[in-house]
Amino acid sequence: MKFTGYTLGMDSPQHLTDADIRKLLSVIDDPRDSAVIVLVLSTGIFLSELIGLNLDSIDLEKKKISVDGKRRRTLDLTDPAVSSVSEYLKIRPKTPEVALFVTERGVPKRLSERSIDHIIRSAAKDADLDVNYHAIRNTAIVRLLKKTDPKTAAQLLGIERDALDRFADHSAQQSSPQPHTATESDPMDTRSSLKKIVDIIHPTAQQGLPQKTVQSMSSFCIIGRDKTLCEAIEAVQNNQSILLTGPAGVGKSHVLNALADTFSDSILIKSPVPFKPMLLEISKAICPDSAFTQRTPNAEILEAIFSADTLVPPVILIDNLDRLKVSEEEIMMSLTDKFPVVATAGGKPDRLKSLWWKFQELPVEPLDPDTTKQLILQLTQKHSMNPDEYTMLETKVLNLANGNPFAVVELISQLPGSKKVTADHIRQIDHEAGIVYRDWTWIFMVLWGLLVISRFVALGTHSFEGYILAGIGTTVFLTFKTLARMKR
Repeated sequence: MKFTGYTLGMDSPQHLTDADIRKLLSVIDDPRDSAVIVLVLSTGIFLSELIGLNLDSIDLEKKKISVDGKRRRTLDLTDPAVSSVSEYLKIRPKTPEVALFVTERGVPKRLSERSIDHIIRSAAKDADLDVNYHAIRNTAIVRLLKKTDPKTAAQLLGIERDALDRFADHSAQQSSPQPHTATESDPMDTRSSLKKIVDIIHPTAQQGLPQKTVQSMSSFCIIGRDKTLCEAIEAVQNNQSILLTGPAGVGKSHVLNALADTFSDSILIKSPVPFKPMLLEISKAICPDSAFTQRTPNAEILEAIFSADTLVPPVILIDNLDRLKVSEEEIMMSLTDKFPVVATAGGKPDRLKSLWWKFQELPVEPLDPDTTKQLILQLTQKHSMNPDEYTMLETKVLNLANGNPFAVVELISQLPGSKKVTADHIRQIDHEAGIVYRDWTWIFMVLWGLLVISRFVALGTHSFEGYILAGIGTTVFLTFKTLARMKR
């Protein structure tokens, strides 16, 4: 094994470079082991302090950690540390043991010094490094000294100021000439870009979307759709493809557009038909140097797409996937194997049944009455009306829209925007998108069949009266059907 970290002489502290940190964390698959190392790298706490941490020592919402013992103090947690610990807590064994880090085999119990040493040395061996706990803690100290003065660093570390003198030369030598900024790449931040978005939109120990995120997306999408958005984002983070389903006008496409705004590396496809433009759009985003045209064979485009070396697979967003042709079903399935896909569909036609099992269905339901009222309130902010008229409008929209967001938007758009809204304006608005119709087709077919049969029976029995009555009935039926169609 080798160690590529820095040393400055016999008494100099051995520690990791940024490249070593990335290499070490990249070989760790166990969330617990990752959380242990990232927590030490982020805080520089002593081994005994790490072992003594309990579940109540961590406050993920406030991003704080309380360290007990003779060096009692409270430290701030970095985003990578919060993310790593929260991922570990998802799989931590359910046990009465109060320790934060516990064993994974047998009866869970607090990790010992030997257990933690084994965790670090095993990861170091896989990364071809020679690292122990002291090297990792020294790394945290050096990183801390690059961002703060020695006095403050000593207080955070719970040690004397003089103990940091041996780090001073190296800290000064390795410090960047540019001031530290939040945009610098943190080698401990192993979260993908998708995971970072999830942590912003759906933070640990917090429900719903932060207000700043709500403002960055259209109100039409967000009202009543925050849960759907978060579920879709989290599923994509787990590399799971999602199929948004629901009736027309319920807002599937708007949710998809909101996801396109959320994911900076997304590829939005309005329709999978025709198929070649969709492939060209994907290849253009993944292989920007390619020069494919409409005449390029699909196989050549796909080969370039699948062979592209992408650090983070882009999210492919496809509207109206149910329009896909059966002949392109197999290619679409191969795309879902390579990339996370979020698609919309009004239904799941049987002709594509081999494709649907690749997706986790996420129904987009009509809005409930309370959420519909929130949408009405937001859409009518520019309109002027008294409370009675607003109540009248709200009642009519609730009845006509039936929870369909598109119908709500269309109804409100019929109101005059430049003058005061009156009761007459409200009475005139109308929309059918949210109305649920009953299918009377089979009844009409039966009636039509009976009328035709009755005419032939009357003709066969030489019943002049019956023939006339059947003809009148046919005329009335056709007239009613024509008027009904004209009204629609």
